[in-house]
Amino acid sequence: MAVTLAARGGGGGGGFSSGSLGDGTSGNGSKNKFHHDAEVGKWGSGNATGGGFGGNGGTLGGVSDIYINGNPSLDVTGYTFNGTTYSDLKDFAKAIFEIGTTEDVFYVNFNVNGESAPRTARIRANGAANPGDDLTIDYQYKATYTIQTATATSATPQEAFYYKRDDLALDLPALSDSDYVNEGGIDYHENKWKVGNNVCPPGRTNVYISGDASLGNITPTPDTSYGFRSSDNALVVNQTSGTVSVNTAGGKTVSKIELPASDANGSITLNLSSIAGLNNIQTTGSTPAVTNGEKLRAVTFPNTSFTLGRNSFRNCTNITSVDLSNCTSVGNGALTGCSNLISVGDMSRCMSVEPYAFEKCYELVAIDLSNCTSIGNFTCNYCYKLSSVGDLSNCTSIGRYAFCRCSSLTSVNLSSCTTIGVAAFRSSGLNGTINLPNCISLDTHSFVDCIGITSANLPNCTTIGDFAFNGCTNLTSVTFGSNITTIGQGAFDDSDATFYFFSSPHNVTYDNPNVFKQGATAIWDDGMQQYIYKWNRSANSGNGGWDPF
Repeated sequence: MAVTLAARGGGGGGGFSSGSLGDGTSGNGSKNKFHHDAEVGKWGSGNATGGGFGGNGGTLGGVSDIYINGNPSLDVTGYTFNGTTYSDLKDFAKAIFEIGTTEDVFYVNFNVNGESAPRTARIRANGAANPGDDLTIDYQYKATYTIQTATATSATPQEAFYYKRDDLALDLPALSDSDYVNEGGIDYHENKWKVGNNVCPPGRTNVYISGDASLGNITPTPDTSYGFRSSDNALVVNQTSGTVSVNTAGGKTVSKIELPASDANGSITLNLSSIAGLNNIQTTGSTPAVTNGEKLRAVTFPNTSFTLGRNSFRNCTNITSVDLSNCTSVGNGALTGCSNLISVGDMSRCMSVEPYAFEKCYELVAIDLSNCTSIGNFTCNYCYKLSSVGDLSNCTSIGRYAFCRCSSLTSVNLSSCTTIGVAAFRSSGLNGTINLPNCISLDTHSFVDCIGITSANLPNCTTIGDFAFNGCTNLTSVTFGSNITTIGQGAFDDSDATFYFFSSPHNVTYDNPNVFKQGATAIWDDGMQQYIYKWNRSANSGNGGWDPF
């Protein structure tokens, strides 16, 4: 609503009459003046019981009150309204009332002693905060400051103007991710500004000050939630909970991670999605790749191809899931001892899994090793709940203890496997038929104590190591090809299986009379005739052999 300010009758002796401005020297009013109480001045009380501008004085030409916002310390030398400059606030106010205005809010220039350029006062008439015919004068105040960058401080102080009710709004420049502040040997990102005692992000920010003020140097201040120690390429995390998103801009290399010892176990999530060279994170001597790894709850890996370094997240016992969908290689011991790790996501891009990669991940349910041509030693040792490893039809070798004690693993495709290492499937949950059409060698204890196995097909196997099927008490049949040459001690010593040969069993070397259970049956079919034998541990001077049935 537009308001016209016009002179009206005064209110009491010494006040204004017929729209004129009284001098406030008569009646019960005090001398005309503006009051600046608590940075808000009130001119007149609207009581109209006496003359003047204060106390119980009358109104100013019919205007109820005038409020002045802001610190009154400005040395104002004049106000310009309607082309005329007034050196006295009283004369300025009188001009507003006598000339009038149709604007609810309008602006006038005012001059401050010692300044060549005018400032702007905001005049609000009958505003929502001041009903009736009140006036509010908002002085414009000035803040001076300098911006100090990583390399220099601006030579000339800058100025910013504001109104008291609006607070000071500063547009702080962006900071480079590659600029750092070194504190205590650790480089921290300069990603915020220090304004007085306040820390502010780049961009527009409000500063709460009063009157004219000097803010001094506005300087970059570091984000100390994490930093980089160049002496050993360590990522040093100080934040004790929540997510820490790591940015290595400026060529930072991370080869180890230090988490704070003071926080609770499993309280930190590391977002490493922007880090290149995760394979650099690895153990050095006896120093772990992640210090205080039990504090880690989760890790976010890049959404582009990456590899995990040696022992990179070893013994991070509170990690429950990781996403390895973009991982092409899991390094030696990378997730060893992550005892609460349940899920690793889709690993179909992974071409290599090195020894100990998932050892003692007791809760791990499934991994996809379908693109791996070899499985390293101890890869999934003690993964009790592992039930799926993908299609291993591309795998040619299984390392020592690779799936040892994987009691939930019931089946694997070993159709391309040529060698199976020591205790590779010891005490696993494999059951039914083990089909190894291309396997040449079974090492010691390879399937020991796999009580669920009922039959084994070994058409190309030449050697079977000691105790290879020891403890497979439900084994009922084993088929050898014509190339079998050596069977080690205890390989089938407690099995009631029938053993089928396609060459004479007498031509095979048996390392010990306990290779087979006493009385075990062998059947040899030479294509013309079938022969049946019983194992006799006492034959051949106690070295064991096959007696005709």
